[in-house]
Amino acid sequence: MCEQQIERASVYASEQRTKVERRRQRDRRRREIARHRKSFGKTATGMDVNLDLVQELESLGWQFMVVAEAVRRRGNERQAAMELLLNPDSLLELESEVAIRSSRERGRSQQRRHRHRNRPSASRVHEERAQVNGQDLQTLTGMGFDEESSRIALVQ
Repeated sequence: MCEQQIERASVYASEQRTKVERRRQRDRRRREIARHRKSFGKTATGMDVNLDLVQELESLGWQFMVVAEAVRRRGNERQAAMELLLNPDSLLELESEVAIRSSRERGRSQQRRHRHRNRPSASRVHEERAQVNGQDLQTLTGMGFDEESSRIALVQ
């Protein structure tokens, strides 16, 4: 009886981890899309870029930002965007535009980081405080907890 309960608990814990990881991946993807939404711009008619269409075309193998630019240029028209992506010259132009835009964004990001370079990072401060007993950490990770969560629990 006891072994069955342990096995069920183990299966349940595994399923919960899988659910949590899927949720994290989905949330990460949503945050990424929200962050990029601004950089997509609007179509010629002033509409937001159709993210469902972008994701659909991305699943066919093109880069996310390249697809977003094609969809924006073609006013959320699936067929017109696909024609743009399938034309080698147009695809090269799209890729160049996206590369230029992303290099501008990286430059702005570096400028912001440069302004705040004297501030210690939150992770560095956390690591300095997270000096924990190695045996306790090993015990917790051996129980299946990830190292970061274990460190946080041991510090508190």
